[in-house]
Amino acid sequence: MVRKGLIFFVVILLLTGCNSGNKNNFITDFKAKINEGVNLWTSVNYDIVRDKQLINEIDKPSDPLETPIMIRVSVETVNKGNQTAESIKIKFNEPTPFLQKHSTGHGGVTNGSLDKDEIFEYYFTYTFANEEDLESFTKQASVVLNWNENQVSKELRINLPSKPLK
Repeated sequence: MVRKGLIFFVVILLLTGCNSGNKNNFITDFKAKINEGVNLWTSVNYDIVRDKQLINEIDKPSDPLETPIMIRVSVETVNKGNQTAESIKIKFNEPTPFLQKHSTGHGGVTNGSLDKDEIFEYYFTYTFANEEDLESFTKQASVVLNWNENQVSKELRINLPSKPLK
């Protein structure tokens, strides 16, 4: 009796395994459909700098902080889809009221669109007077991407990772 049950189980397992090709087509078709349009891949990373001399060289503050803490943020977006992301805007949302004492930003130019395989990079630094402000900032800050695809407005919001790069 147990043997018949085991044989039945193996036959069912083999039959199910033979149909796994449908799953692969299901996933492949879905991925192809995604790539027909705009397919934005965005990476958001940050690290923390505690070297006071380095921070002061970057910030050049008129009133240096006693124990500054800096966060460096990197945002990189690439369009892996076949369509152009029209009217694209990439914005870093800082929490308010402002917790940082100093900030800088450097970014690429999108000219209002992001073509297939085109990359947009944005770098920020924010300097804080204490750990509490830094921690609050990392929990609240986000990156927002807005674009049009086939005359439909779309939005993607990404929070900072929970932990910085090591």
